[in-house]
Amino acid sequence: MKSTFQHWFRRNRLSVILPAVGLVIAAVLIAVTYRPPEPRVITGRPPASTPAGQQTITVVGQSLCLPHTNTTGPQTDECAYGLKDDTGVYYALHDTTTGSSLISKAGFGKRVRVTGTYKAQTSATYPIIGIITLTAVEPE
Repeated sequence: MKSTFQHWFRRNRLSVILPAVGLVIAAVLIAVTYRPPEPRVITGRPPASTPAGQQTITVVGQSLCLPHTNTTGPQTDECAYGLKDDTGVYYALHDTTTGSSLISKAGFGKRVRVTGTYKAQTSATYPIIGIITLTAVEPE
């Protein structure tokens, strides 16, 4: 004598198996075809004095939280570390030290000299022309 479950499963196996196979196929398709959204790029050209590619540079300016490019809509309250040089150009600062100690010791709203590896990059969120991965920050 067959159990109740076996009897039910024999009668309803297609209604159980087909959705399960469909879910597996959908999961595989999503995993294979998913690509994170491309970042929007702000158009514009950096000043001619901006280094191209990736190289070590030193920039003097004011340390600050980067302003948002679009100030009309909602904005987050996080602080994206940045530098505004003497010509008004913004750079994002990337501090790889524990606790962002290079940026922390310099403080914000102060004139500093930063040294690091520069990489040209724009952002849809902030008006930067590139990112400086810091190796030194000194008060100016």
